[in-house]
Amino acid sequence: MSKENVAKFYELVNQDKGLQKNLQDIGEKYKDEKMDDSLKTFIVQTEIIPLARRSGFELKKEEVIDFLNERASKISKEAVRKISGGHSNEHHGHFSAGEMAAAKVAKKSIINSATDIANKFYQQNYKVDE
Repeated sequence: MSKENVAKFYELVNQDKGLQKNLQDIGEKYKDEKMDDSLKTFIVQTEIIPLARRSGFELKKEEVIDFLNERASKISKEAVRKISGGHSNEHHGHFSAGEMAAAKVAKKSIINSATDIANKFYQQNYKVDE
């Protein structure tokens, strides 16, 4: 299949409150977990792809992960633009609740990766014992 199918699935999510709720529930289920690449892959394989399949979409994990990473990047850029522009929108700009829920999975992974890198740097440079 293709990236277009992932985009079509998330377009359906934007229109379907039930699918939005499903994605929000997935995000809630893993909110206290340390989001790394292996957990993100696990969530995509065991939660998102089966949800898409039940909705008539056959998706590949790599394409879903790429899509989520792209959306997280766009959301971050949009947030910076809004903050620097001094305005806000209660609907998160042009991002739907479903897109926001899906992007949170990718965003948490990015934050955790940066935290891990900073911790390793600190431990290596300041010889901290674990």
